[in-house]
Amino acid sequence: MANDDGINAKGLRALADEISTIADVYVVAPDGERSAMGHCISCRDKIYLESQDFPGAVMAYKCSGTPADCVKLGIDFLGDMDIEMDFVVTGINHGGNLGTDTHYSGTVSAALEGVMNKVSSIAVSVVSHEAHFFDYPAKLAKDAVLGRFGSIPNDRMLNINVPDKPEAEIKGIKFTKLGRRGYVDIFKRLPDENGKFCYTYSGNPRHYGTCDDEVDVPAFEMGYVTVTPMGLDFTDHEMLSDINKKLTHA
Repeated sequence: MANDDGINAKGLRALADEISTIADVYVVAPDGERSAMGHCISCRDKIYLESQDFPGAVMAYKCSGTPADCVKLGIDFLGDMDIEMDFVVTGINHGGNLGTDTHYSGTVSAALEGVMNKVSSIAVSVVSHEAHFFDYPAKLAKDAVLGRFGSIPNDRMLNINVPDKPEAEIKGIKFTKLGRRGYVDIFKRLPDENGKFCYTYSGNPRHYGTCDDEVDVPAFEMGYVTVTPMGLDFTDHEMLSDINKKLTHA
C-alpha cells in the first residue's frame, strides 16, 4: 500500500483500516508529500526506508523516495522476506485523479508501478484537496480487492474517483474511460526575482457538463463515482493499423 500524500495522510490510514479487515496490509509510503510527481523514480539518489508504527499494517515503512519508488522498492524489499503481494492499493488520495491528470498523479503512477511488476493494482482518490469523507472510498477499494467489480488482471489497474460526500449523497457508480481534464488560469505571475520571470502553477478545472457519462470527467461532474480500468499500453492501435494498411498497399 502506498500513496503520494505521505505516510501520515488520513486517506492512507482509512484505507489501511478497511483493507486490514480482509487481508494483511504492508505499507511503504513517502515520508512527506510527493503529489504530482507522475512516474518519477530515483535513479541517482539514495532511497531510505525507516520502520514506522502504523495501525492496521503488519509492517510499515516510510520512504525517502517517490510514490513509484515506494512500490518498486517495496515489492523487492518485502519479496526478500518471502512476502508476495496479491494487490497494490494506493491512496486514498486527497484530490482527484481524473482524465489526463492521471499522467501527473503520483497515486496512479504508484499503482501502475504495481502493474509493471505484474501485480493487480487499484488507485483510489477523493476529488477534493480538503477531503473529509474516506469511509466510502475505502469500502470501494475493499470491494475492488474482493472482485466485486470483476477480476483485475496483473497487467491492469482500476482508477477510482469518489466525490467528497457521504455515500447517501452520491448518485452511483459509472464505469468509464479516461477523458480530458483541462484547466484555466494555469500559471499565476508573481513579481520578478533577480531579473527572472516568476510563476506559480495553480489553475481551476474546466467544467465539461453532462455531455457523456461514459467518460470519467463529465460522469464525475454529474455526481457519480468513476471507475476506470487502465493499463500500460500507450500505443495508438488505430493509427498503427492505418499505417500498416497504407504501407501494405503502397
